[in-house]
Amino acid sequence: MSISNNELTSMEEFLSDLEKNGGRVVRGGYGNELALSTLMTKVRMLVENRPFFITRPGGEFYGNEPIRLLEIKELMEYGIHVLDLSGLDLIDQQALVALVLNKVFTTSATRRNKPVFIVVEEAHNYAPSVGSSLSTSTLVKIAREGRKFGVGLCIISQRPSKVHPDVLSQCLTQVFKRIINPPIDLKYVRNIVEFISDEDLWEVRVLNEDDALVTGLAVPMPLPIKVRDRLTEHGGVTPTLTPRGNITV
Repeated sequence: MSISNNELTSMEEFLSDLEKNGGRVVRGGYGNELALSTLMTKVRMLVENRPFFITRPGGEFYGNEPIRLLEIKELMEYGIHVLDLSGLDLIDQQALVALVLNKVFTTSATRRNKPVFIVVEEAHNYAPSVGSSLSTSTLVKIAREGRKFGVGLCIISQRPSKVHPDVLSQCLTQVFKRIINPPIDLKYVRNIVEFISDEDLWEVRVLNEDDALVTGLAVPMPLPIKVRDRLTEHGGVTPTLTPRGNITV
């Protein structure tokens, strides 16, 4: 995640060194040569198709493009920082989340005077309840141990039942918006919220867009709340059609 002051090796120079040194290891043979060629292809694809360093231009260039460095310590200074991963494939998103959050955790372990609060949107993509993910273990570690190092965690998901149970079990306060369908999600709400009544569970199904139900450690009992108006434009709202004159069919 860091870069030295030395000049960077170009891709072609790196592949040339890899081929030369790899050739000494494989020592001939069609199978070995094919394996080396495959390795070089995968390395090239890894570098060219995995844009992990995305936050600011660095001082070096790869071809005509500036190399972008991800400075985790800068992200951890005061302020709000948003990493938009929507342009990456899921496996790339998981890898980047794992890299960033692991660095945040290890850095926080050595400097406890600056707390960090992490918000993970679409958390079921990064710590799924079923299957594997590159970022699951990091999120589980932060959920379990982050508090003692000043690392807070908020996870957001439209499908809470699809989030890894080891992460959910460490979330001591829950904020539920409207859950209409899958019964499995409503069953999750019943299982995770102590003393929730059928009336409260029904309320989760009929909440308005600006309502929510808060449960857990932060409140003595399930508490309905009103969510204030958003300050930013909602990108998912269907635009309204405006008539522009008479139309004759």
